[in-house]
Amino acid sequence: QIREIISDARSEGYKLERNKDTTDEALKEFYDKRLKSFLNLFETQLKMNNDGKGYFIGNSITIADISMYGFLKVLEVTNEEYYKNNVSDLLKEFRSRIGNIDGIKKYESSDKCAKPRNQWLG
Repeated sequence: QIREIISDARSEGYKLERNKDTTDEALKEFYDKRLKSFLNLFETQLKMNNDGKGYFIGNSITIADISMYGFLKVLEVTNEEYYKNNVSDLLKEFRSRIGNIDGIKKYESSDKCAKPRNQWLG
């Protein structure tokens, strides 16, 4: 379920950013309302497991964690100021924790890893 919600958030952001007819007002509304709502939901869900100090589900990393890590990373690349000012410390700590897993670090430094660009990835 978390992956589907992440996909929804990404898709909405991607469509708005890529549509040449998107107004500044529509983007502002997305960031101020929709994205904030998604982030609050993600934080609430994370807190439900070990008070947010571990993973989204259970005691080991799952695809939900990797998806959220990627979502947060792309969000920071696409809008660093928004990330800095609006993403909770709990989600930032989560991203750091996942990013420091040896396998994740190794993959991200490899040629196989697509580097985030300054746009939403759909």
